[in-house]
Amino acid sequence: MTSCWFIVIRCLDAWWVDCEGKGYGPFDDLEVAKAEAIKLVRVFGDTERLNVVYAPSDDGKLHIVWSSIPSPVANESQLPSSLEPNGLREISRWRVGGGKDSTHA
Repeated sequence: MTSCWFIVIRCLDAWWVDCEGKGYGPFDDLEVAKAEAIKLVRVFGDTERLNVVYAPSDDGKLHIVWSSIPSPVANESQLPSSLEPNGLREISRWRVGGGKDSTHA
């Protein structure tokens, strides 16, 4: 399965969303950039591909904050092989449509 990644990055003291080499921004803070990335994927995401929003966490590593895969993931084979185990945990914490599951604080 091919995928379309929306990646939140920090560059030149601002936050940006990158999708396949096209930049969107700048945004003042990480939370605003993540919210805008989710809006972008909902408007411009490819319905024929898996759409994923990645953003850095406090540890500096990229984690999935939104995915077009229904959560929780029933079958790990649905995921791109490049995802690390942390990505699997992030998918299970976030529901489709953005935002945390009500069962997780």
